[in-house]
Order: sequence, then structure tokens, then C-alpha cells
Amino acid sequence: MEAIFVQDGHSVDYTPDRAVSAGEVIVIGTIPMVATRDIAAGEQGALRRDGVFDVLKGSETYTAGDAVYWDEDGTPIGGSATGCATATASLGNLMGFAQDDAATGDTTVRVVFTSAKRTATIAGSVEANDITGSDSSLGIAGQAATTPTGAGGAIALAGGAGGSVSGAG
Repeated sequence: MEAIFVQDGHSVDYTPDRAVSAGEVIVIGTIPMVATRDIAAGEQGALRRDGVFDVLKGSETYTAGDAVYWDEDGTPIGGSATGCATATASLGNLMGFAQDDAATGDTTVRVVFTSAKRTATIAGSVEANDITGSDSSLGIAGQAATTPTGAGGAIALAGGAGGSVSGAG
């Protein structure tokens, strides 16, 4: 037997070290989830990892389909709570995407949670077909050498207008 069904996976078990209020966003690793009920400190409860939620937001404007991130230190519009949705990837962890448009003055954005783990590395082949002339750089690191005399990784870039650049590290 390789796997035993435990639960549907829409919610995950969670035991907080402090009381958690219903509606509170909790980040597990890099994945924001929502407590749908109050959870007492030290008691097992559940966090919802998917679904659609109205989330307090900062002053950004969202168009349906835009990525939405959770900024644990952000200040929402018209509130004093700590933590809010942001459109800036560098400020938080990916929550999901905006289901509807949200204007600058709106206090919430409707988010479809995706519970995706954010990572800085990718293994295997990657094709980038949306790099434009306005992009100023593309950072690529070759694979490190495995022996003192061994060569590192190789990088090959091919331009769309027949240009090509190759290098070995």
C-alpha cells in the first residue's frame, strides 16, 4: 500500500501556539491559508487552503486575473489590522488571483486561493517566451562544477531575430 486517504485536502489540520480568529490569514511555509473558525491556542483546528475569499487589501488596483500576494506586515485600507493583500510579489507570498476588479479605494479584493508553494529555483527545462525589449536583464546561473577541474553549467540564449549567444561556465 502506497497511500491511504486521510481527508479531501480543502483544509489542512493546524494547531496554533496562540489563539487564531476566524478569517485570519496564516502562512504555513510560504502558503497563505485562512482560518474559517476560531482556533484556541494549543487546540487543533483547520485552515482552508482553497476557495474564494474577500481579503483586506492595500491601496493597489486589481484587474480580474491579477496575481494577489499576502503581505504579513501590510496595512489595509481603512484599517489598523496587520496584514493585507498586495499586488507586489516581493512583499509577500502568493495567495491566488483576483476574481474581480478592485479599485484603489476598495477595502477588499476577492481572491481565488491557489495554495501554490513559491520557490526561487526550477528544475528541468524552462521556456521563456514573454521576455520583451523593455526587460533590462535576465539573470541565469549555470550549474556549479562538481569537481575542482570540472566545468560548470552552460548557458545558451537564442534571439528571435536570428541572433545567438552561448557561453560555458
